[in-house]
Amino acid sequence: MRPDKTNVEQASTIRRILTSIANHHDVWLELLENGCSALTHLNLSPEAQTAISSGDVQWMYENVGDITEKQKDFLHRRRKCLA
Repeated sequence: MRPDKTNVEQASTIRRILTSIANHHDVWLELLENGCSALTHLNLSPEAQTAISSGDVQWMYENVGDITEKQKDFLHRRRKCLA
């Protein structure tokens, strides 16, 4: 089954956002302080916003596919913050 254009675009957007968060401390802090509301200005589904803000690696694998080690590290750290 071939993914539709919307899903491919969202996956690409999610990868860019994860890279930005992983590389820029100010973006990480905004997410830490504001959770999902820090992502509302982005063109993402509510599920994607929740997965990013909660550090849901499984959702990323299922909906985005491969992500970098740095992106995975961010998600694991985010999940730890919420535990």
